[in-house]
Amino acid sequence: FTRALDEMRMAIGQQPATTPDGAWQRLVRGETAMAVTWLPATTDKSSDDSVSAAAANQTGIVEPDAIGFAELPGAAEMYNFRNERWEPRGEDDEPRVPVVGIAGRLGSVSSVARSPRAAAALLAWISGKEMSSVVSPASSATTMFRESHRQQPSSWIAVRLSPQPTAAYAAAMSAAQNRPWSLDALRIPGRERYLQALDEAAIASLGGDESSADSLKKTAAEWTKLTDQLGQESQRLAYRHSLGLD
Repeated sequence: FTRALDEMRMAIGQQPATTPDGAWQRLVRGETAMAVTWLPATTDKSSDDSVSAAAANQTGIVEPDAIGFAELPGAAEMYNFRNERWEPRGEDDEPRVPVVGIAGRLGSVSSVARSPRAAAALLAWISGKEMSSVVSPASSATTMFRESHRQQPSSWIAVRLSPQPTAAYAAAMSAAQNRPWSLDALRIPGRERYLQALDEAAIASLGGDESSADSLKKTAAEWTKLTDQLGQESQRLAYRHSLGLD
Protein backbone atom coordinates (compact mmCIF):
# COMPACT_ATOMS: atom_id res chain seq x y z
CA PHE A 1 0.00 0.00 0.00
CA THR A 2 2.93 2.32 0.65
CA ARG A 3 4.26 1.71 -2.84
CA ALA A 4 0.80 2.22 -4.33
CA LEU A 5 0.43 5.58 -2.59
CA ASP A 6 3.95 6.60 -3.64
CA GLU A 7 3.12 5.79 -7.26
CA MET A 8 -0.11 7.76 -6.98
CA ARG A 9 1.88 10.77 -5.80
CA MET A 10 4.20 10.43 -8.79
CA ALA A 11 1.29 10.07 -11.21
CA ILE A 12 -0.54 13.11 -9.91
CA GLY A 13 2.51 15.35 -9.99
CA GLN A 14 1.43 18.90 -10.68
CA GLN A 15 -1.98 17.98 -12.06
CA PRO A 16 -4.82 20.06 -10.61
CA ALA A 17 -7.25 18.32 -8.30
CA THR A 18 -10.51 17.53 -10.04
CA THR A 19 -13.56 15.27 -10.08
CA PRO A 20 -14.48 12.66 -12.72
CA ASP A 21 -16.82 15.21 -14.30
CA GLY A 22 -14.10 17.86 -14.15
CA ALA A 23 -11.67 15.47 -15.85
CA TRP A 24 -14.21 14.87 -18.62
CA GLN A 25 -14.66 18.62 -19.08
CA ARG A 26 -10.91 19.13 -19.42
CA LEU A 27 -10.75 16.31 -21.95
CA VAL A 28 -13.45 17.68 -24.25
CA ARG A 29 -11.95 21.16 -24.00
CA GLY A 30 -8.65 19.83 -25.28
CA GLU A 31 -6.80 20.64 -22.04
CA THR A 32 -5.56 17.08 -21.59
CA ALA A 33 -4.88 14.14 -23.91
CA MET A 34 -6.15 11.46 -21.53
CA ALA A 35 -8.29 11.32 -18.42
CA VAL A 36 -9.43 8.76 -15.86
CA THR A 37 -13.17 9.33 -15.81
CA TRP A 38 -16.53 8.06 -16.97
CA LEU A 39 -19.21 9.65 -19.09
CA PRO A 40 -21.84 11.89 -17.45
CA ALA A 41 -25.06 10.02 -16.71
CA THR A 42 -28.31 10.97 -18.39
CA THR A 43 -29.74 12.04 -15.02
CA ASP A 44 -26.86 14.48 -14.40
CA LYS A 45 -28.35 17.52 -16.10
CA SER A 46 -25.55 19.83 -15.00
CA SER A 47 -23.01 17.69 -16.84
CA ASP A 48 -25.18 17.50 -19.94
CA ASP A 49 -25.70 21.26 -20.02
CA SER A 50 -22.04 22.09 -19.41
CA VAL A 51 -20.82 19.72 -22.10
CA SER A 52 -23.36 21.05 -24.60
CA ALA A 53 -22.50 24.65 -23.77
CA ALA A 54 -18.79 23.95 -24.11
CA ALA A 55 -19.31 22.25 -27.45
CA ALA A 56 -21.36 25.17 -28.74
CA ASN A 57 -19.39 28.14 -27.44
CA GLN A 58 -15.70 27.25 -27.07
CA THR A 59 -13.13 27.27 -29.84
CA GLY A 60 -10.60 24.51 -30.19
CA ILE A 61 -12.78 22.06 -28.29
CA VAL A 62 -12.35 18.35 -29.03
CA GLU A 63 -15.34 16.82 -30.73
CA PRO A 64 -16.78 14.05 -28.51
CA ASP A 65 -16.76 11.68 -31.49
CA ALA A 66 -12.96 12.02 -31.68
CA ILE A 67 -12.57 10.62 -28.16
CA GLY A 68 -11.82 6.94 -27.61
CA PHE A 69 -12.53 4.79 -24.57
CA ALA A 70 -10.59 1.96 -22.94
CA GLU A 71 -10.29 0.14 -19.63
CA LEU A 72 -7.72 1.27 -17.11
CA PRO A 73 -4.39 -0.47 -17.77
CA GLY A 74 -3.47 -3.49 -15.72
CA ALA A 75 -0.33 -4.11 -13.67
CA ALA A 76 2.66 -6.29 -14.47
CA GLU A 77 3.23 -6.93 -10.75
CA MET A 78 1.05 -7.91 -7.81
CA TYR A 79 1.57 -7.84 -4.06
CA ASN A 80 1.86 -11.26 -2.44
CA PHE A 81 0.52 -10.90 1.10
CA ARG A 82 1.84 -14.29 2.12
CA ASN A 83 5.42 -13.44 1.13
CA GLU A 84 4.96 -9.71 1.87
CA ARG A 85 6.55 -8.57 -1.37
CA TRP A 86 5.77 -7.46 -4.91
CA GLU A 87 6.04 -10.21 -7.51
CA PRO A 88 5.70 -10.29 -11.32
CA ARG A 89 2.46 -11.70 -12.66
CA GLY A 90 2.59 -14.94 -14.59
CA GLU A 91 2.07 -14.96 -18.35
CA ASP A 92 -1.43 -16.39 -17.91
CA ASP A 93 -2.40 -14.11 -15.02
CA GLU A 94 -5.07 -11.48 -15.62
CA PRO A 95 -3.38 -8.05 -15.32
CA ARG A 96 -6.62 -6.13 -14.72
CA VAL A 97 -8.48 -6.39 -11.39
CA PRO A 98 -11.37 -3.90 -11.28
CA VAL A 99 -12.48 -2.42 -7.96
CA VAL A 100 -16.20 -3.03 -7.42
CA GLY A 101 -18.77 -2.14 -4.80
CA ILE A 102 -17.58 1.42 -4.20
CA ALA A 103 -20.97 2.97 -4.90
CA GLY A 104 -24.25 2.18 -6.59
CA ARG A 105 -27.63 0.77 -5.66
CA LEU A 106 -28.41 -2.56 -4.02
CA GLY A 107 -31.71 -4.40 -3.78
CA SER A 108 -32.34 -7.04 -1.13
CA VAL A 109 -35.18 -8.85 0.60
CA SER A 110 -35.36 -8.51 4.38
CA SER A 111 -35.65 -11.63 6.50
CA VAL A 112 -38.74 -10.08 8.13
CA ALA A 113 -40.49 -9.24 4.86
CA ARG A 114 -44.18 -10.15 4.93
CA SER A 115 -44.08 -11.48 1.36
CA PRO A 116 -40.47 -12.46 0.63
CA ARG A 117 -41.34 -14.31 -2.57
CA ALA A 118 -43.24 -11.33 -3.95
CA ALA A 119 -40.38 -9.01 -2.97
CA ALA A 120 -37.83 -11.29 -4.63
CA ALA A 121 -39.99 -11.46 -7.75
CA LEU A 122 -40.16 -7.66 -7.86
CA LEU A 123 -36.36 -7.39 -7.60
CA ALA A 124 -35.94 -9.95 -10.35
CA TRP A 125 -38.41 -8.04 -12.52
CA ILE A 126 -36.87 -4.57 -12.17
CA SER A 127 -33.36 -5.96 -12.71
CA GLY A 128 -34.42 -8.17 -15.61
CA LYS A 129 -33.72 -7.62 -19.29
CA GLU A 130 -36.82 -5.55 -20.03
CA MET A 131 -37.27 -3.29 -16.99
CA SER A 132 -33.61 -2.76 -16.05
CA SER A 133 -33.10 -0.69 -19.19
CA VAL A 134 -35.79 1.66 -17.86
CA VAL A 135 -34.98 1.65 -14.14
CA SER A 136 -31.17 1.79 -14.22
CA PRO A 137 -30.76 4.91 -16.42
CA ALA A 138 -33.05 6.80 -14.01
CA SER A 139 -30.26 6.89 -11.40
CA SER A 140 -26.86 8.53 -11.80
CA ALA A 141 -25.53 5.93 -9.32
CA THR A 142 -26.07 3.00 -11.69
CA THR A 143 -24.84 2.04 -15.14
CA MET A 144 -25.01 -0.79 -17.64
CA PHE A 145 -24.81 -4.22 -16.02
CA ARG A 146 -26.38 -6.65 -18.50
CA GLU A 147 -25.09 -7.75 -21.89
CA SER A 148 -28.37 -6.58 -23.41
CA HIS A 149 -27.58 -3.05 -22.22
CA ARG A 150 -24.68 -2.91 -24.67
CA GLN A 151 -27.25 -2.68 -27.44
CA GLN A 152 -28.56 0.65 -26.11
CA PRO A 153 -25.71 2.32 -24.15
CA SER A 154 -26.90 5.81 -25.04
CA SER A 155 -29.65 5.41 -22.43
CA TRP A 156 -26.96 5.83 -19.74
CA ILE A 157 -24.93 8.57 -21.43
CA ALA A 158 -25.74 12.28 -21.34
CA VAL A 159 -23.19 13.18 -24.05
CA ARG A 160 -24.24 12.95 -27.68
CA LEU A 161 -21.88 10.52 -29.39
CA SER A 162 -21.98 8.69 -32.69
CA PRO A 163 -22.41 4.87 -32.66
CA GLN A 164 -18.69 4.02 -32.83
CA PRO A 165 -17.44 5.75 -29.63
CA THR A 166 -20.66 4.83 -27.83
CA ALA A 167 -20.10 1.16 -28.65
CA ALA A 168 -16.45 1.45 -27.56
CA TYR A 169 -17.54 2.86 -24.19
CA ALA A 170 -20.06 0.04 -23.72
CA ALA A 171 -17.43 -2.56 -24.69
CA ALA A 172 -14.95 -1.17 -22.14
CA MET A 173 -17.61 -1.27 -19.43
CA SER A 174 -18.57 -4.83 -20.31
CA ALA A 175 -14.96 -6.01 -20.37
CA ALA A 176 -14.30 -4.55 -16.92
CA GLN A 177 -17.43 -6.15 -15.48
CA ASN A 178 -16.56 -9.57 -16.90
CA ARG A 179 -13.00 -9.83 -15.62
CA PRO A 180 -12.38 -13.13 -13.77
CA TRP A 181 -10.96 -11.29 -10.75
CA SER A 182 -12.17 -8.20 -8.94
CA LEU A 183 -11.49 -6.37 -5.69
CA ASP A 184 -14.50 -5.70 -3.48
CA ALA A 185 -14.61 -2.43 -1.58
CA LEU A 186 -14.72 -2.76 2.21
CA ARG A 187 -18.10 -4.13 3.31
CA ILE A 188 -18.19 -4.21 7.10
CA PRO A 189 -19.88 -2.14 9.84
CA GLY A 190 -18.23 1.27 10.14
CA ARG A 191 -17.17 1.21 6.49
CA GLU A 192 -17.47 4.99 6.10
CA ARG A 193 -15.25 5.63 9.12
CA TYR A 194 -12.55 3.26 7.89
CA LEU A 195 -12.54 4.81 4.43
CA GLN A 196 -12.54 8.33 5.86
CA ALA A 197 -9.37 7.53 7.79
CA LEU A 198 -7.80 6.17 4.60
CA ASP A 199 -8.90 9.23 2.62
CA GLU A 200 -7.34 11.55 5.18
CA ALA A 201 -4.06 9.65 4.96
CA ALA A 202 -4.05 9.77 1.17
CA ILE A 203 -4.82 13.50 1.14
CA ALA A 204 -2.04 14.21 3.64
CA SER A 205 0.45 12.21 1.58
CA LEU A 206 -0.60 13.55 -1.81
CA GLY A 207 -0.45 17.08 -0.44
CA GLY A 208 3.16 16.55 0.61
CA ASP A 209 2.47 17.00 4.31
CA GLU A 210 3.57 13.46 5.20
CA SER A 211 5.34 10.53 3.60
CA SER A 212 3.21 7.66 2.37
CA ALA A 213 4.60 5.36 5.05
CA ASP A 214 3.84 7.79 7.89
CA SER A 215 0.34 8.50 6.58
CA LEU A 216 -0.52 4.82 6.32
CA LYS A 217 0.89 4.07 9.77
CA LYS A 218 -1.58 6.59 11.18
CA THR A 219 -4.34 4.94 9.17
CA ALA A 220 -3.43 1.52 10.56
CA ALA A 221 -3.54 2.91 14.10
CA GLU A 222 -6.93 4.53 13.44
CA TRP A 223 -8.30 1.31 11.92
CA THR A 224 -7.16 -0.64 14.98
CA LYS A 225 -8.89 1.91 17.21
CA LEU A 226 -12.10 1.68 15.20
CA THR A 227 -12.01 -2.12 15.25
CA ASP A 228 -11.57 -2.13 19.03
CA GLN A 229 -14.57 0.20 19.38
CA LEU A 230 -16.79 -1.93 17.13
CA GLY A 231 -15.53 -5.25 18.47
CA GLN A 232 -12.66 -7.21 16.98
CA GLU A 233 -14.44 -10.55 16.84
CA SER A 234 -17.65 -9.18 15.33
CA GLN A 235 -15.64 -7.25 12.74
CA ARG A 236 -13.60 -10.33 11.89
CA LEU A 237 -16.77 -12.35 11.36
CA ALA A 238 -18.35 -9.56 9.30
CA TYR A 239 -15.28 -9.36 7.09
CA ARG A 240 -15.21 -13.13 6.53
CA HIS A 241 -18.91 -13.04 5.72
CA SER A 242 -18.36 -10.24 3.19
CA LEU A 243 -15.80 -12.43 1.42
CA GLY A 244 -18.18 -15.40 1.35
CA LEU A 245 -16.00 -17.44 3.70
CA ASP A 246 -18.77 -18.15 6.22
